[in-house]
Amino acid sequence: MPPRIFPNAAAFAMTPAASVTRLRLLQSSHPKTVSSSSITKSGTARAVLHQQQQLCRRRKSVRVLCTSSNGSAAAAASEDEQEKRSKKKRTNAQTGPGNGDGTSSEIPRGDHLLIVGLGNPGKEYELTRHNIGFEVVDAVARRFDAPKFRMHARFQAVTTTVALPGPIGRKLTLMKPMTYMNLSGRAVRTYMKFHKIESRAAVMAIVDDVNLDFGWLRVRSSGSAGGHNGLKSIQQQFAGKSDYARLRVGVGAPRPRQDLADHVLAKFTRSEQKELDTICMDCADVAEEWVRSEDFSRVSQLVGQLNKAS
Repeated sequence: MPPRIFPNAAAFAMTPAASVTRLRLLQSSHPKTVSSSSITKSGTARAVLHQQQQLCRRRKSVRVLCTSSNGSAAAAASEDEQEKRSKKKRTNAQTGPGNGDGTSSEIPRGDHLLIVGLGNPGKEYELTRHNIGFEVVDAVARRFDAPKFRMHARFQAVTTTVALPGPIGRKLTLMKPMTYMNLSGRAVRTYMKFHKIESRAAVMAIVDDVNLDFGWLRVRSSGSAGGHNGLKSIQQQFAGKSDYARLRVGVGAPRPRQDLADHVLAKFTRSEQKELDTICMDCADVAEEWVRSEDFSRVSQLVGQLNKAS
């Protein structure tokens, strides 16, 4: 007579009392072949031991299966995480992530860099606090031994361009918009569009800042306009994007009850004018470091060193 098969035998084998239960089932199913009188104590012990060994093997196989499943899930999760990071990097490269802490951006700048000093045209505005950007750009032009500035009606700005060391075609343009401060963004945008400068990371704007003490510097790879109308104009032309570098030069706060416009449109005092050359040279150092290095943290470190030394 063929042995009887129990569909739920595996379930019994997974319980601690499986041997006893199975014994009873076998006795009830095969009374002629298996009886209580034919099973000795040693045989019972061997049966229990056999069942325990089977249970251990089953548990080990389950643990291996679970470990394999968990490993596959972990690997899949790791692949998903890597994919998310890659997607984020691709998105940042396209849209330009903004870092207000001076950290480096991974956006490629391209071969054509543009430094814009903001100010107002006309002799009446020369040596005024609001025109410190013009003074700094002049110092940068001397640093790079650039040709004389030329007026370009197409861009409404005076510009000069100098070749940079490295691959052929690398160059730096220095600009002073002639649109007046509040419309500076038009000159910047027109020039970039004409010369096909696609990355905003290729731009550095130099402006005055009344929130900084006279002569102090602050550099950022991105950030808000901070109430500066020239930066507001640039960001408006950039469709609200602010992922371009800006170097702020401290001109000091207005006196109590003094109008802000009167303060920034006033000329530097004689004592301040004596320090302008040194300040502009420091700014030229920062601009040169920005041109030569794509690691913005190095530019930030230099600014910190210059501020400590002042």
